[in-house]
Amino acid sequence: MSVLNNKTSAFLSEMTHPTINVISNTTSSSYNNAMQYCTLLPSNLNVFANVADGIGKLEDHGVAMQVQKVLSNLYTALQAASSNQIIDNHLSLLHLAQQDDRSALVEWNFQDFRIGFSIELDKDESSYYVVTQDRDLKAFEMGTYKLESNNSSTFEKIVEFVLGNT
Repeated sequence: MSVLNNKTSAFLSEMTHPTINVISNTTSSSYNNAMQYCTLLPSNLNVFANVADGIGKLEDHGVAMQVQKVLSNLYTALQAASSNQIIDNHLSLLHLAQQDDRSALVEWNFQDFRIGFSIELDKDESSYYVVTQDRDLKAFEMGTYKLESNNSSTFEKIVEFVLGNT
């Protein structure tokens, strides 16, 4: 098992247990045992190594919870994509930064495009964006969308876009 897969496993453990505790103040034994069945991502798809430590450093708990949800949805979408097909893309790592107003920015940068998640203190104001570059026209295009972290199809489409363009 590679170092990155160990970091993903640690990331998932750190990420999910506080979420369950905050929502219900309890954890079930079935949930605790579920981690052993979690399929690790192949090392070429493991994009979480840079963000695992940053979540605990976010000053606003609500923002941290939103970031966890976004990352969990990305993980699930990557996991589903890798279980349906052999993927030989090597994906860049995600980056997490806290902003001056205690919001957070999660960015996924590639050579010709960038995907970002702007996590706001008021989760109704959170959004995601896609910036693409047309090298021939020397132009950029950007689209910004409302982030609905409970909509798994959004994350599946993002992963599909990433895999189709890397």
